[in-house]
Amino acid sequence: MLMEYLETCPRQPGDRIVFSGPAPGIRLCDCDFAAGGPFAPGRLGEGRFEAVFCRSGRLTLALAAGRSIALGPGEMLLVTCGARLTKAGFSFGRFSGLAAGIEAERAGEVFAHACAVLSDAPLDLGKLREILQSHGGVMRLREEDWNAGVFAAFRQLSPDRQGGYFVYKLIELLYLLCGRGGAELPPGCYYDPYQVEAVRKVQAYMVAHSEERLTIAGLTRKFQLSPTFLKACFRQLYGESVHAYLQRYRLQRAAYLLATTRDSVLTVASKVGYAGTSRFGAAFKELYHMTPAQYRRVYGGRRPEGNEG
Repeated sequence: MLMEYLETCPRQPGDRIVFSGPAPGIRLCDCDFAAGGPFAPGRLGEGRFEAVFCRSGRLTLALAAGRSIALGPGEMLLVTCGARLTKAGFSFGRFSGLAAGIEAERAGEVFAHACAVLSDAPLDLGKLREILQSHGGVMRLREEDWNAGVFAAFRQLSPDRQGGYFVYKLIELLYLLCGRGGAELPPGCYYDPYQVEAVRKVQAYMVAHSEERLTIAGLTRKFQLSPTFLKACFRQLYGESVHAYLQRYRLQRAAYLLATTRDSVLTVASKVGYAGTSRFGAAFKELYHMTPAQYRRVYGGRRPEGNEG
């Protein structure tokens, strides 16, 4: 899936894609790269799992029968060999995260040693596969869900220490998942390919015109969609509301401009669709935990996490 893509995707200056093998049967990739266009995700081999943790950016997967899953910051995705993935892509200009490919047979001993500390019951990888298959072979675990503690410490570690911690916490997460019997996820709605394509056109238009004043009413008139359909289908495809998606995209674009240009904060705010610096500054600080000026002092002249496109 993503591991296979990272093996062969085009590299650009500043990209970081580092593979390692921290334990038998487990291959890890720490990545931060300029995301390309859509790609066809390969099917995992028998007895294989894949886990992806998103630091920043957004990964969207299209599944059979019109279902889609969007992986955003602070979320983890679990995929098994039974998943029927038809298309994958990145919604923002960069993606940063950690991915682990697991061969169940070879990794069994590693998992057994780790779980022996927790209890006498080993991690049942067969049960794990059944849980994932009951969700179509793909399960997204949100930071705000029951497993929030698994993700909490990532922000406190430097990037070079996150890989080993990710493997450690992944084993813990799988142990908890098997003990719980699977997270309760809301049933997905079905949207046919034409409906999905219509909403993807709306998303592409939003990205291309992010500096303009965009509203649900205006978008639905332009693309001749009902507001209820647009909001529901957009959330299923991209994992958040139209407003939240647009604001995140604008702020990531602003972060890129702050780090790579000498434009004033007011000019940057205007270029990403804000009429003034007050609301822009408040929204920026909420996402990045620093003011635009502070962000420029920290990241000016460096390659930021923001959106280039």
